[in-house]
Amino acid sequence: MKRDPPRAPPPNDGAELRRRAEELLRPGKPSPGAIQLDAADTRHLLHELQAHQIELELQSEELRRSQSEIEAALERFADFHDFSPAGFFSLDRDGAIARLNLTGARLLGQERDRLAGRRFSAFVAAADRPRFKAFLQGAFAGEAAQNCELELAIAGLAPQTVQITATLSPDRQECRAVVVDVTGYKRIEQALRESERRFRDVADISADWIWEVDLAGRYTYASESVRVLLGYAPEDIIGRTAFDLMPPDEALRVGAAFAAIVMREESFRDLENIVLDSIGGRHDTLSNGTPIRDAAGRMIGYRGVDRDISRRRQAEENLALLAASLDKRVVERTRELRRVSAQLTMFEERERRKLAEDLHDNLGQLLAVIKIKLTSLPDDLPQAALGQVVDLVEQADRAARSITQQLSPPILNTLGLGPALEWLGEETGRSFGLKVHVDVGECGKRLVDEVQAVLYRAARELLINAAKHAGVKEASLTCLCHHERLVLVVSDAGKGFEPAEHIGAGHGHGSFGLRSIHERMINLGGEVDIDSSPGNGTTVTLSVPRIIEGKEICDDPNNACR
Repeated sequence: MKRDPPRAPPPNDGAELRRRAEELLRPGKPSPGAIQLDAADTRHLLHELQAHQIELELQSEELRRSQSEIEAALERFADFHDFSPAGFFSLDRDGAIARLNLTGARLLGQERDRLAGRRFSAFVAAADRPRFKAFLQGAFAGEAAQNCELELAIAGLAPQTVQITATLSPDRQECRAVVVDVTGYKRIEQALRESERRFRDVADISADWIWEVDLAGRYTYASESVRVLLGYAPEDIIGRTAFDLMPPDEALRVGAAFAAIVMREESFRDLENIVLDSIGGRHDTLSNGTPIRDAAGRMIGYRGVDRDISRRRQAEENLALLAASLDKRVVERTRELRRVSAQLTMFEERERRKLAEDLHDNLGQLLAVIKIKLTSLPDDLPQAALGQVVDLVEQADRAARSITQQLSPPILNTLGLGPALEWLGEETGRSFGLKVHVDVGECGKRLVDEVQAVLYRAARELLINAAKHAGVKEASLTCLCHHERLVLVVSDAGKGFEPAEHIGAGHGHGSFGLRSIHERMINLGGEVDIDSSPGNGTTVTLSVPRIIEGKEICDDPNNACR
């Protein structure tokens, strides 16, 4: 870095004065107006001269120190001047450069020594030179400080935008210009303008209404979309509060909510409110907002968006009405299907009973007559062949009785569910070796035939399942009345199973497995509860209401089930 050489110190005034004094005191050259002194005066004068000499020496030392400080300050100022972020130029009336600092030389891309005398306009883009000329003329006209923004076009360098401020020097012979490179600022400014333009374009074409409010809720900005949504021009609502656009009761509610949000200085989402348009129409809106803060971090307002959800709200209400209607229709259809299914189940049980009666009354009696006829034949017939025929007839009779028992046990139709369940427990023990503990309580009296048939067949199927799959020798069968329901419970302490793996697969004996039991009980308005897990036994609870389709399940009005 090249600097100007330090200025030479001023001549030593004390030495010059001494030289002149000695010149005057040379022998033969008395000073004009010299006074003759005696010895006392001479000594006094010598003392005064010595004191004055010392005083002068002290003053000389102080002057030398002050001179050093001034030289250091000048050097610091030169550094500040040269390395300032702004370029400093002194220009004459033609715009020629008289002086400049190092920053100015870097702006122009030249060595400082090569720029003296060159015109500044040579570095200005051609399109901006007329403006620079007018700027320079204004500066030398003695007007107030001139400001101008120009583009520099320098070979080998990217275009630069500079801000120039110039003032006229006191002697009015040159102007002093401060040149600042604002290229980066201009790029940032341009980016901000582009960002704002994009934001406004998006805000204006958005289906939602974008807004800004101060802490009192007064609008400071509204997007163009408010015109479409509410019929207001954006400028019509600037300065009004959000609560001015609401019904009074809604304004109080939302105002209290907004005040609480402002106190907490937090964002808010999905704040529901009602807004009135320019002709008084009501709009359901959903507001979302976030705080606006200044450079110091203080909250000064909110920026947010309002979405008109009136159509969505209407669609939701219509959908809710449709769903309610569909639910009602599904419930009605389900009730109808269950009623039909229950009727089919009861019809099936009546047909089973009729078929059992036909087997018992017709085929059973016919087999009994055949057996009587065979045993009453003459003794001269071959007894061996006759015995075989009688045995076959007896087997047929037992098979018919067994089929009758399976279709509809006579004891069920004659004595009711309680005795039938007791007989079922004994029969299960004889057929499968499973000891069944039966407890029918007070519900052993006669019930509606079709209902007791369904319960009887369910109990039979559950006991057969326990005998075949539980791996136990004992089980329990309980029938009781509990409040408004009839409850049937079959339990064992066997292997157990996972109900979810079997209830949907139709697991069980024949067509009357667990799934069939579940379906038939549901069709009667009943419930099925299976409590089981591997290794923990099984308890199946069946319950039906006392009244099915408006009909008591108990025939006897004094029955304990009432």
